[in-house]
Amino acid sequence: MKKISERVSLKWRFFIYLAVFTLVMLVLLWLFEIVFLDHFYKDIKIREIKSASVEAEAALQQRDYSDALSALSAQKDVCILVATQDAYVLASEEASASCMIHKMSRQRFLELWQKAEANDGLYLIRFVMQSPKGFGDQKEKAHAPEGFLLVRLVTLYDGSRAAVLLNSVISPVDATVSTLQVLVLVIMAIMLAVALLLAFYMSRKTARPIERLNEAAKQLSEARFSPPVEGGGYREINELNITLSKAAEDLNKTEALRRELLANVSHDLRTPLTGIIGAGSVIYENSETITKEETKQLAKNIITDAQWLINMVENLLSVTRTTEQGAKINKTNEIFEEIVAEAIHKVKKRYPDYKISVEVPDEILLVPMDPLLVQQVVFNLAENAVKHSGDKENIRVRLYSRDDTAVFEVRDHGKGIGC
Repeated sequence: MKKISERVSLKWRFFIYLAVFTLVMLVLLWLFEIVFLDHFYKDIKIREIKSASVEAEAALQQRDYSDALSALSAQKDVCILVATQDAYVLASEEASASCMIHKMSRQRFLELWQKAEANDGLYLIRFVMQSPKGFGDQKEKAHAPEGFLLVRLVTLYDGSRAAVLLNSVISPVDATVSTLQVLVLVIMAIMLAVALLLAFYMSRKTARPIERLNEAAKQLSEARFSPPVEGGGYREINELNITLSKAAEDLNKTEALRRELLANVSHDLRTPLTGIIGAGSVIYENSETITKEETKQLAKNIITDAQWLINMVENLLSVTRTTEQGAKINKTNEIFEEIVAEAIHKVKKRYPDYKISVEVPDEILLVPMDPLLVQQVVFNLAENAVKHSGDKENIRVRLYSRDDTAVFEVRDHGKGIGC
């Protein structure tokens, strides 16, 4: 399942999410508009008839309450009957011809009074308006209109007790539901079509710049990244464009440095290798004719060139080690004079014909450094002086301190390196 999910593109994933969200919303619309319509309607009617009973009780606290009850009956569309405990009618408002409270018997009224008393002064029943068994039958007949009857026991303005009966008829909603079903189906079909089109458009608009950026990013391995012209109007994608462009620029610089390094290294390696091959070929091809001294000199040249190759490899390893460490140099406190002396010793061993003088201070210079890297730097500087000065007598190495800094100098009197 996970592999299938990984193969789904961002565009279609976004489209699926929006489509599922739309379907969920449409299902909720169907449930609340059709399935639960009858339940909500009856709950509303119950709240209305309870609210009307509270308003009727408030109206009965006044001596002249007939007008208030008449207005309440018209406003809430409920029948109202106010009667004393002995069924004497104090007020009557009929809002519907099918109202049941104006047709009930004295016995039924007394039964309702007793039930209201048993329920803290409030009693509510649901009934079928047209029942073959008469009023109060709880068994519904198919398609028969229903109603609610609420009985509230109240205290009148003069302190006497009375019962307020309210009768609310529930209009049949079958025809309404059928009509709503058709309307909701049409609306759902339209909404689904629009939502799917919108989801496809939004997913395509959102995913297109990312797909373009992904295709452009694949060029990073070839160091030829070219960011898309448009970012789709999204700040994050534009920032990613800038980041990848910077990465491509750095890669181009790194690639240029790599090519330059390879060219320089190949040149520096080719020179001693050519000398080694040449000297070895002379010894191999003329072993019977060349003198012993010539053979020793050629062998010495081979050794010198081989040592040069070793030095080159050490330089490359030093550079690689520094790069791999992220330019972080592990420093320890070292005696600088010993590091310089070791480097100069290697130079004199490689170039015995050159005289290199070393000047060191009287005090010991304890300097935090990476000894191998510093020794390589001193060696390279001294060797450059030997190779490029042309002067075998006047090469001087000086080591001294200046404030809190250790200074190393290599001085010669040759022609130097041309700029």
